[in-house]
Amino acid sequence: MTQKHKANTLRIIIIGFGVVSLIYGFIFMVIPGWYLNMIGESPVPLVHLRWPGGVLIALAYGAWKFYKDPSKGKVYAYTIAVAPLLGGLSLLYSFISGEYTGKGFYHAFPGVLGIAISLLVIWNLSRAKREM
Repeated sequence: MTQKHKANTLRIIIIGFGVVSLIYGFIFMVIPGWYLNMIGESPVPLVHLRWPGGVLIALAYGAWKFYKDPSKGKVYAYTIAVAPLLGGLSLLYSFISGEYTGKGFYHAFPGVLGIAISLLVIWNLSRAKREM
């Protein structure tokens, strides 16, 4: 497999993360009450969802910048390797420990997706590093 193909794979994975971040970021920042009602979770102050929504939108913007020019995005790629891993582990811990009272799919799916994205990025970064 060529270096260019590996770079394209990483770009696709990171833009996929960007799309997920943009969707969740928009929902959390603009319509968090609707999301809480949909998943069946107990109400929380909406500010606790709005500010992470802005952070997720910023991460989506970074993913777009990385997609456009991956040569300048090594630090961003490592951030994407860690951020969804920690978020996914947190969501799954909350789900398994019983802290979460809403519909399980809406909590477990983003957790598994975050861990999967993180592992794919780490795998692609390690493959690229071995060939340098």
